[in-house]
Amino acid sequence: MDLHQPFLDELAGTAAEQDLSERISTVNCSMDRLPFPDHSFDIIWAEGAVYNIGFGTALQAWRRLLAPNGVLVVTEIEWSTATPAPPTKTFWAGSYPLRTTEENRAAAQSAGYRVSAHYPLPESDWWDEYYTLLSERLDTADPTRPGMAEAISTQREEIALRREYGADYRYAGYVLHPAHPVGTGSNDIPGPRPDR
Repeated sequence: MDLHQPFLDELAGTAAEQDLSERISTVNCSMDRLPFPDHSFDIIWAEGAVYNIGFGTALQAWRRLLAPNGVLVVTEIEWSTATPAPPTKTFWAGSYPLRTTEENRAAAQSAGYRVSAHYPLPESDWWDEYYTLLSERLDTADPTRPGMAEAISTQREEIALRREYGADYRYAGYVLHPAHPVGTGSNDIPGPRPDR
């Protein structure tokens, strides 16, 4: 799902080329307002995406969607040190406030999940899978397009920050299960209704 229809069209086209159209559906909507009934999914997988709505918002919005024995697999950026360098703290405070692993675990638990696993992702995921490709795209981006010069500058700042202070923060994968099925206990977290 995405709010940008051209991305969804590209995915649908690739799915058709791979003969996967019957297995992949696209939905143009916000991740925190999913138009699906409660308990619709055995698995929700969100890799490198929850920053768009925030970890806490994602946990709240998706809880109702999981089947009683379902699993949420999600990655989140978090502090990997108790004493991040001042430039790192300043950058992330203005971009996307980070939490520690313990704070993310607590957020998941208070949203009605049991944390089954926590996996810090390897450094190669940042560089090989993300920043190297991003750098190549930045080099070919048209800075005269509206908003593009600012976007390029911000992304280059983030890459430079990661190069110098990368040990201060990391992406980590969380495997989360409902602590109690919705409707059976005090961990029920109401989410947005499909008709709203």
